[in-house]
Amino acid sequence: SEIEREEQLTQFETQLEDRFGPLPSQANRLIRSMKLKWLGKMLGFEKIVLKRQKLIGYFTTNQESGYYESATFNHMLEFVKRHPTACELKQRNEKLTLVFSSIQGVKQAIEQLEAIAD
Repeated sequence: SEIEREEQLTQFETQLEDRFGPLPSQANRLIRSMKLKWLGKMLGFEKIVLKRQKLIGYFTTNQESGYYESATFNHMLEFVKRHPTACELKQRNEKLTLVFSSIQGVKQAIEQLEAIAD
């Protein structure tokens, strides 16, 4: 939980493999989930949920936040406009979310957020 950068995570993964051998799938998913968390944070999500084949990114509830005027948020809006079948913005009770459907796992969730970040 103290690892904050990709290089540190890769080094930690290598240390685990050196000590214990090939990692089980559960450990690999945990490592990938850290990458997903970092990507979400970079894109401005306060929280990310991956369940029932949906990836849901929660934006800040502070309507006055400067984030909504940022280049990152504008870039995300452009992505949503260009990919209307891949994701959609939803607002419910002052909570704005970005929802991706048909997500088969952490790896695919990472790919979707990387597509936005590019």
